[in-house]
Amino acid sequence: MKKKINTGITRCFIVIILFFFVQNCYSQDSIYVKPFPQNFSVMLFGAYKYNNVLHQHILGEYTFEPNKPLTIGIGFIGERVGLRLGYGFEFLKNKNKVNTEFIDLQYHYYGRKFLFDAILQNYKGFHLTNKDNDVDQDLYNNLSTFKSGIFGQYVFNHDKFSYRAAYNLRDQQIKSSGSFLLGAGIYYSEIHFDGQYLFEDSIGGGRLKLINFQMGPSAGYAHSWVIAKKIIIFASISAGINLGFNGKFINFTAYPTVIPRFAVGYNMNSWSFNFSYVNDVIYSYINDNSKIGLSSGSLQLSILKRFNMKNKFYMKVNNYIDKLLPGSK
Repeated sequence: MKKKINTGITRCFIVIILFFFVQNCYSQDSIYVKPFPQNFSVMLFGAYKYNNVLHQHILGEYTFEPNKPLTIGIGFIGERVGLRLGYGFEFLKNKNKVNTEFIDLQYHYYGRKFLFDAILQNYKGFHLTNKDNDVDQDLYNNLSTFKSGIFGQYVFNHDKFSYRAAYNLRDQQIKSSGSFLLGAGIYYSEIHFDGQYLFEDSIGGGRLKLINFQMGPSAGYAHSWVIAKKIIIFASISAGINLGFNGKFINFTAYPTVIPRFAVGYNMNSWSFNFSYVNDVIYSYINDNSKIGLSSGSLQLSILKRFNMKNKFYMKVNNYIDKLLPGSK
């Protein structure tokens, strides 16, 4: 598993670096979108990342969640790049739930023409959130998941609509606007359970070892509503059909996927207050009676203060990055 994680990290970062080179400079319609005049920001944030196991059966629906603390941190955002540092404090965990071990790396890039997600997650230890009378236990220490994926979309109306205004807060949406989206994703996932059988009614007896690979196109729509020039409400939904196979069953299967996003913010001249949400749902197993999937994403509450940075070292770094990664501003 460690080898898979290291390989996944390397591949994710290679793709991220290459992706920057397709971002070229162009002009936006300043009536609809314009960048904030400041060139540097400091952000305080609280974030919760998750990877839930979904079991949708004809007899009921079950959701298994990890016991993971809220992450509190600080971010530094420049014109070209940013850095965020966060830590999940143990005292924020629920002491009455299972102890979860995890690695959770999520990268969400919101450019002017493209948006890009990279996910690498490894969780072990879940609890059942909607316990039913037919379920004997609600703590599953031996339930583990692994999910890696890359997802990207093109923003058609990028001159009048900005994802950056809703998520990384580098742009300001002046007038309400929306855009159609088109892209694709590729995912590899594993679900393991060593113990009392969990999905017995869906797959059959024995230990669970569910391995899945899938890829396919997606399409969607995003819209931002601007209220009284300072309030922005953003929502988008993307859906797709992936073609893939289960490691145990070689036959190719069509798997639905859905990616909702939502954000709301309040902007002033140098301050911004923002709440954002992103979710990525894929299904690893489907039959006539049930579906088993992974729902991963993050929720974040942030406060951001903008500054005009005139430090010579900072300006040199910006100029160097602009030459190395043209169009990254």
